[in-house]
Amino acid sequence: MIDKTISIPIYDFLVRVIISDSYEEFEQDVFDAGWEGGCEGAGAIVFHTEGKHYTLVINREDISPGNIAHEAGHIVNSIYHSINAEWDHENDEPYCYLLGFVVDCIHKIIDDGN
Repeated sequence: MIDKTISIPIYDFLVRVIISDSYEEFEQDVFDAGWEGGCEGAGAIVFHTEGKHYTLVINREDISPGNIAHEAGHIVNSIYHSINAEWDHENDEPYCYLLGFVVDCIHKIIDDGN
C-alpha cells in the first residue's frame, strides 16, 4: 500500500492518495479513510474528508491513464465546487492546468512507489 498526500498550493487543498494492492485491501482502505458509502465493484473512489481535504483510494490493479484522469477530474470538480468557481467553456485553461497538475502528482506517487 502507498499512502501519500498531494498539496495543491494555489488553492490550498490537500489530497490524500492511497494505492491499495488488492480489492480486499481497497475496501478496507476506503473504510479506514472514512468513506461511509458503499464501494462494491469500484476500483477507485474520491471523497471529501473535511475542510479542504479530499481522499483518493485506488486499487493498483485498476491504475490506468484513463482511470487516473477520471479520478483527477473528480478532484478538480470538487475543488472548483468548493471555491465556487465557474467553468468558462471559452477559457478552460485554469481547469486544464489544475487537472494536469493533479494527474502529474498522482503519477509521481505511483512512479515513486514502484
